[in-house]
Amino acid sequence: DYDNLVRYKAVLKNNNLTALDDINEIGSLTLEILALKSAEAQYTRLQNIASAIELITDENDPNRRVLCERLASELETTGEYQEFPPDEQAVFHVFSGQTGIIPFKKQIDLIKKMMEMEKGDSSRFKDVVIQLLMGGGKTSVIATILLYLTAKKKGKIACFIVPPSLFNSVAKNLGDSMKKAFNKILIPINMLRDEFTQHNLHKLLETLNKAQVTNTPVLISAITLQGLELELLSLARRMQKLVKEKNTLLEKTDAEEVDSGTLQIKVESLDHTIKEIKTTS
Repeated sequence: DYDNLVRYKAVLKNNNLTALDDINEIGSLTLEILALKSAEAQYTRLQNIASAIELITDENDPNRRVLCERLASELETTGEYQEFPPDEQAVFHVFSGQTGIIPFKKQIDLIKKMMEMEKGDSSRFKDVVIQLLMGGGKTSVIATILLYLTAKKKGKIACFIVPPSLFNSVAKNLGDSMKKAFNKILIPINMLRDEFTQHNLHKLLETLNKAQVTNTPVLISAITLQGLELELLSLARRMQKLVKEKNTLLEKTDAEEVDSGTLQIKVESLDHTIKEIKTTS
């Protein structure tokens, strides 16, 4: 319709588009170009690996065996993603075309497994734990594609959690990968509990809301999440204590142990404090 056409014109910066069929044709041609680019990159890798194998004449050389395994893995990649819906297939094609990397079948299977939703709750991802060795493409392939796909889910914020010691290196590597593959700027969040002022917490909330609206993945330090959990727990305990104190004052009034005017001031003060805590949390 006309509204969609106007929106696509703005996104593609092309005022010569006259129909949505033009958009579909551009999309198809773009995906075809990306598929050719990824295939070209794969053929180059195959040629380089084969040439390296040819230079090693000793068949028992461990380096030759490793190269042969790499060659076998490369030959198994097809660039087909039929098990995913069309919009997610396009994401894989864009990734392959922009990075020159076609994910291995094992990587594709892991991404699919981690994208599965709970049977009884379609809004919740299944809990999955997967361990991979170094060099398995955790950051450059799996995390990059997985974060992008997850961020596109309605109502979701895609978060990649890392220990503080790895934050800067992952921010660099994953950030570069997201930029190259999808032209997305990763949002980094690395705060200590001492920095949780009301102003900073409001800024944090604004950042998370922006990430959700713009479908942008977030890199967050584990110490930041831990600090938020401890802060919320502390506020909850404080609120519980204040509510108990308020109820005790009300009981004393019923028993006429406290002046009603004094009690009213104390109760109003407690109510105000409880409201502030709720607002902060």
